[in-house]
Amino acid sequence: RACPTTKSRIFLVRHGESIGNIQPEIYKSMPDHKIPLTDRGREMARNAGQKLQENFRSLYGANSKIPHCRMWVSPFARTRETAKCMLETCGEWISDVKESPFLVEQDWGLFEGSGIEDAETHYPEEWRRLQRLRQHQGKFWARMPMGESCFDVCQRVSSMFGAIQRDRQPNWIKGRDGIENIVIVSHGVTIRSFLMMWCHYSPEWFEVNRNPPNCSIVLVEGGSCRYVYPGYGVGGTELSREEVVFKPDPMANFTLGQETTPGSGWKGASIRYMWTDKDTAAAKEFFIAIDKDENGTIDRKEAADAMGSRNILISTLTQSEEGKNLDFDTFLGILQREAGMIPPPIPYYSILNIATGVAKGKATKSEAERQYIELVKAAHPQPDPDPLHNPRR
Repeated sequence: RACPTTKSRIFLVRHGESIGNIQPEIYKSMPDHKIPLTDRGREMARNAGQKLQENFRSLYGANSKIPHCRMWVSPFARTRETAKCMLETCGEWISDVKESPFLVEQDWGLFEGSGIEDAETHYPEEWRRLQRLRQHQGKFWARMPMGESCFDVCQRVSSMFGAIQRDRQPNWIKGRDGIENIVIVSHGVTIRSFLMMWCHYSPEWFEVNRNPPNCSIVLVEGGSCRYVYPGYGVGGTELSREEVVFKPDPMANFTLGQETTPGSGWKGASIRYMWTDKDTAAAKEFFIAIDKDENGTIDRKEAADAMGSRNILISTLTQSEEGKNLDFDTFLGILQREAGMIPPPIPYYSILNIATGVAKGKATKSEAERQYIELVKAAHPQPDPDPLHNPRR
């Protein structure tokens, strides 16, 4: 059986500027897949084709020397137009063009057609739920109502990998060698999802990086990616290489069992939490706040009176031998085991200090939840909005 080519380059191109990039209200009157490019977007695509041609020329010298080169295109109007305009300037280097629905943009579900700016007004409950999901789970995991999450897009786009691997196989019936160069014309979130899945990056990498700019070209080679053309920012300004550098994967040095410092959390590079004396002191203060009768143990009634009937202490008491009351040493051991199995996103002493405030009646459960969320957000800030280009589509 013929082996696939050992050389493999994938060029990922985001579509040119579309009407939706400069007039978001167009989504109210036109389906997403029909939104076309602007005149400036078409010129961007022609220039991207020229940049791709220059890249191929530096590799092969002449188009007669390049092996079979295939272009895959999302079947949306703006990506089809981008591919067509690119072919005007680099068509002699492209052997054939195919489409795949796996390459379409993220489905915004219920918010498609309303315009994202009006989604909060038209669908207030669904909008609030999405914001809660983003706050609780993170943007990568939060699913659009009746639509896709970024995780869903990753699953979908990985279905494309089989076709790419088949492209790398020689096809003697059709008289071609394995395809070394593949060009993919797609969308912002989809390209980022492709890169994450193909290069084996983490969801944390996805969240710290932004969508590629319009008509930027990303080269994937040897399991890593880099920009070979930076594309265009807001207003059609051509960007520089310095403005579009991928941030490294925060989980690149992830090692099972490697210890981490308190507060670096599960996004650090580890899954083991290092318990400290400060955590033990906070656990002791929390224990004393719960132990109302000062008998040196905690029972279910004391836990429920202080924290409510549904709280971590109730489950902790259930874990104790035969449901007996907990003394401090047993309680501390259970907390330390939980921290080892499920590392907290903030230091454990911070969580215990918040819980102690509730146990002492200094804060309500709702206030404690808000304080916890604020500390987590401060420890793991979301990336700032992209100043370079419109992230929409």
